[in-house]
Amino acid sequence: MSDKVASTDPNALLFPAFLYGPHASCRRKMKAEAKKWTKRYEERGEFPEPKLIPVPPGSVMICLGVEADIVAFGTDTHKPCWFFYLMDELRMEVRPSSGPQYAVFQSKFDAFSCRYPWGALAVATSPTESTIDLVSRRLEAVLSFWEQLDTLRYLRIRQFTLASLMHFLYEGTIRMWVDAPAGSVKDVLRAAIERMRNASEDEIQTRLMRRLHEFADTEPELKHREWLKSQGVIEAELVHTKKTYPERLEDMKAMGPYAGFLSDLERKYPGD
Repeated sequence: MSDKVASTDPNALLFPAFLYGPHASCRRKMKAEAKKWTKRYEERGEFPEPKLIPVPPGSVMICLGVEADIVAFGTDTHKPCWFFYLMDELRMEVRPSSGPQYAVFQSKFDAFSCRYPWGALAVATSPTESTIDLVSRRLEAVLSFWEQLDTLRYLRIRQFTLASLMHFLYEGTIRMWVDAPAGSVKDVLRAAIERMRNASEDEIQTRLMRRLHEFADTEPELKHREWLKSQGVIEAELVHTKKTYPERLEDMKAMGPYAGFLSDLERKYPGD
């Protein structure tokens, strides 16, 4: 049996071995794996391929630590499970803390991960910084492994199929970039990739403004809707965000704007 791949079936879906087992054991193995990744990255600027084992169809991937804790502290604390959320824990262990080195790391981590079904799923379901380019590449990677990943189920608040999980996570992207979604989730995600990759800055601005006005009309917590929609208010805040928090603006371009942006802006209402 190979050190890296514990399977002789060429068609088997393979995931890192440290993700499967009792929760405490998986966490220990993840910590050990992270040390290997850190050492390789510091020495060579690359990542090692972990030992891989086959994933039976129908297996449930636990995608959040909250669900992992429920399983771990339930009636059978030693029950083996697929603790997929540990992929994001691994990234957090290996990454530089901040600064330019982090951006370089994240780009290399994404590129390495997207070569594998498990890695594509990891970067698409636990995205960090998001730009149109990064989100497009993450989605394309998942789409390239769709049939294999669709054999699994995903526990994140509730149980999802791959299609329902991707729609849940990328609903903002879809609403931002697909005017009339039609067909399968795969088709809609492909349409979103195509549209946002080819969008001009004018189109991006137009789509941002349209979505933010929709939030201004529908978000129940907002109190000053007409002021938010008045000429120049949102536009000025977008300009301010570009100067002071450009990462937030890039995230909204790719993942769609969110109500929190307007809630923050509403605190500047001159009548308060």
